[in-house]
Amino acid sequence: MRRLKRFFLQVAEVEVEICRDVDGKYFVRHNLYWSILYKNKNSDPQRNCIIQNLQEMANSKVSTIKWVGYNFEFEKIIFEEAMKVEVVLLPLLMFEDFIRYHVKKIQEYNIKSDYVQLGKWLENQSLENKVKTMTATSAKMTLAEFIDYDDGTDRLYELENGELILMPSESEINRRIAMFLLIYFSQLGIPPQRLTMKMELAVSGSRVSVRVPDLMVLSKELEIALEGATRSIVMMEMPPPLLVVEVVSPNQEKRDYRYKRTEYAARGIAEYWIVDPMLQQVTILEWVEGLYEEKVYTGNDAIASSVFENLDLTVDRILQEK
Repeated sequence: MRRLKRFFLQVAEVEVEICRDVDGKYFVRHNLYWSILYKNKNSDPQRNCIIQNLQEMANSKVSTIKWVGYNFEFEKIIFEEAMKVEVVLLPLLMFEDFIRYHVKKIQEYNIKSDYVQLGKWLENQSLENKVKTMTATSAKMTLAEFIDYDDGTDRLYELENGELILMPSESEINRRIAMFLLIYFSQLGIPPQRLTMKMELAVSGSRVSVRVPDLMVLSKELEIALEGATRSIVMMEMPPPLLVVEVVSPNQEKRDYRYKRTEYAARGIAEYWIVDPMLQQVTILEWVEGLYEEKVYTGNDAIASSVFENLDLTVDRILQEK
């Protein structure tokens, strides 16, 4: 008897029960599929021809070939709470394909139902990615688990003391500021292999964390240490970067001004720039004997840096004001 753990997600006003086996594979019980389509949670295996209907869907109706020949069968399973049931388990991705198929067929009739809303949600999202993210964020992750983690999208995450943190979408002004500084540093003569955007950086906290700064300037030693690396990440045993730049996003102020300040100082990063478009200021933090000493610049102030002696830069230029 297969033992499963189950999760309940509320998606597009539909309660979705998702089951996970000991191998980490995700399934949906046929009861949920029948309930969404036919408003019948306890369908009769014989009268409703459950196996035959599922086989017809997999073999003839959905456009993908990946489910053709799938062996549907009733099996007895047991949940963590000792609940025993007899069900047909549909792989979660198969369930998504089936729902998308049904929605496509009835959209022309403008019929309102639960699975139409769920199908629309599935047009550009995935239940499997959602539950993977949910389970990953509910437990403390190690650095190795973070490096192996893949939700199947191009979304960026940080690891904060073992918790997976989804990074917010970048605003256009933030992107422009980071790009401006990248080009500016390049014009100062810094070689391209020592300039990087959105590169992962391992830092220390109560647990090892991983940050993804908007921009980093690498030292020559770090450039050498990264040669041949299979992933673009600065590990704890590597030398620190010379400079880290964070462009503050709304609701991220505490993370940039407090948490990262402590982490980057502990990492021995010579200089940390906090560019804040909302406060219209740039905070330069210089590493002195294990701690950061700060200076705040605004307007047409000329920024001074211990890393770049020939710096000719004002806050207004960085913020794209002039």
